[in-house]
Amino acid sequence: MLFCFVISCTSQEGYRKKIEQKGIPYSEESFLNEVRKGNREHAKMFLLAGMDINAKDRQGCTALLVASENGHLELLKYIMGNGADVNARDKSGFTALMYAAYDGNVEIAKVLIDKGIDINARDRDGWSALQYSILKGRTEMVELLKKSGAGK
Repeated sequence: MLFCFVISCTSQEGYRKKIEQKGIPYSEESFLNEVRKGNREHAKMFLLAGMDINAKDRQGCTALLVASENGHLELLKYIMGNGADVNARDKSGFTALMYAAYDGNVEIAKVLIDKGIDINARDRDGWSALQYSILKGRTEMVELLKKSGAGK
């Protein structure tokens, strides 16, 4: 009997049940809310339960975008390590690098650049991460982006 219990707990269905036992519905919205909170344990359970790493919310944000926007560096690394699309965009065309640039989160930007994010991507209004960092007066971010090839 214990063997069956162990098997079911490590199956996708087993992880879904563990999530629901915590009072969290198994849904894309709940997954992204857990990422927004920075809850790596819950995010990991969602992925083990079969959640699409590139699932999107109503604004088109993926877990990678949410982690970047909320400054969750370790969770962002975990998400990227599980196959997240580094160049994912929300409905406005924002990338994870644009969120990092806007907020001045240099550490997140470094990780994204190292993973090959399109450093010169533009949102629907034609703005790039470099332009957002200039607009917000993020000097260290501007230097990092330029050194990494932004604006070329």
